[in-house]
Amino acid sequence: MAPLRRRVSEAPTASAATLDVDALLVALDSEDADARRGAALSLAGKHEAAAALAKRLGVERDRSVREAIGGALLRCASEESAHAIAPLMSADDATLRNEARELLHALPHAELVAEALLTASDPDVRMFAIEILATRKGSDGAARIAETLASERDINVLAHAVEQLGLVGTCAQLELLRALEARWPDEEFLGFAIADARERMQGRTESVRGSADQVD
Repeated sequence: MAPLRRRVSEAPTASAATLDVDALLVALDSEDADARRGAALSLAGKHEAAAALAKRLGVERDRSVREAIGGALLRCASEESAHAIAPLMSADDATLRNEARELLHALPHAELVAEALLTASDPDVRMFAIEILATRKGSDGAARIAETLASERDINVLAHAVEQLGLVGTCAQLELLRALEARWPDEEFLGFAIADARERMQGRTESVRGSADQVD
């Protein structure tokens, strides 16, 4: 009987995970969805790929690839990711706008793009920027939101800014609310928002004073 010969296994083909970043970026624009998805998964956490990932997200139609790209951008968790995603907030595609919004909400550096978003022509984008200021920048955010009240002209954005100010503002902004109320006396919706914000801010201040008195 002839001796058994050990089969020599074929050399493994290069997988997306072993390719360098440049090759992965090329694969990200492949006509094959599986190749694009594999490239996105392998680019997760690579800050230098954030701009390309966001650009691909802007044109990608395959849902599984979009999810992979979103996950890759979140893994980057970087300033680069936030700046790359921010322009998608103004996209014509509502689904893309919502995805960008969710990604920015989840990124730790979203506050770094809030200033740019405040200048967007889309009122919805400006409202989102105000939310970011309220949730990420604390007292600094309250001061910046207060500044927007002086220049904003869209009544819905103003009402949203007042609502967010009610969550993070202090009595330092009460005079500004009074001025805003005088400026828009016939807008009942805004008036309700101002009254609610004023009550929240005063209640929070009284609570802080009460806690201080107990300590004394």
